[in-house]
Formats: sequence, structure tokens, C-alpha cells
Amino acid sequence: MSSLVQSRLETINAAPRVIGAFTAFTVAGTLLLGWFFSLRLFDALMDKYGPKQTETTATEKQVVEI
Repeated sequence: MSSLVQSRLETINAAPRVIGAFTAFTVAGTLLLGWFFSLRLFDALMDKYGPKQTETTATEKQVVEI
């Protein structure tokens, strides 16, 4: 078998590993970005629509008196 055919077969045999690694990194990156932005979205929605702090706490009253 010639060296060209041999190198072609090695390239073809390596392709699934390369595709698998690329897919794994892509999925992991997508999950990390999705997790990060879902936290930011949740935080923004809670700031806008979440419970509001209406009463001052005891320490805030003490700071105001000082």
C-alpha cells in the first residue's frame, strides 16, 4: 500500500475523534454560556419583578440615627 493511501486511511480513521472532540467542546461551551445567561436573566427578572425591600432593617435605622 502506498504512503498516500496509508495517510488517507489514517486521516479518515482520525475524523470521528476530531468530530467527537469538536462536538464535546461545542456542547460544553453552549451549556456553560446557557447557564451563565440564564442566571443573568433570572437576576434581571428578579430585580425588575421580584419582591421589593420596603422596610428598613434595624442596622439601617441605627446608621441613620448616627
